[in-house]
Amino acid sequence: MSIPVVVALKGPEKVKEYISLQEQSSNFFKQKEALIEEFKYTKQIANKNSFYLLGEDEFNIQVYLDIITLHNETKKIKKQSSDINLKIRELLKKEEEVNESTN
Repeated sequence: MSIPVVVALKGPEKVKEYISLQEQSSNFFKQKEALIEEFKYTKQIANKNSFYLLGEDEFNIQVYLDIITLHNETKKIKKQSSDINLKIRELLKKEEEVNESTN
């Protein structure tokens, strides 16, 4: 991972913070992808087995609740990822400002 010059110039604490933000962003992306895969799997089971696991209505209600839960978790992760990306953009903007002031 390359660290922007402006971050490196601010010292080891800012470098650690930048790396941490990058890792969090990566982790949130992985969590989002896992939730999407889980959603696809749940939908696939619903299509194949709705009459076998529970009564059709009870199963459909449970699948619907699972989908809502997954959707809400995905929204939370997207929000957290957006916040991290905003922090990264702020750091990059500060880097540009430092680069411009040194030129």
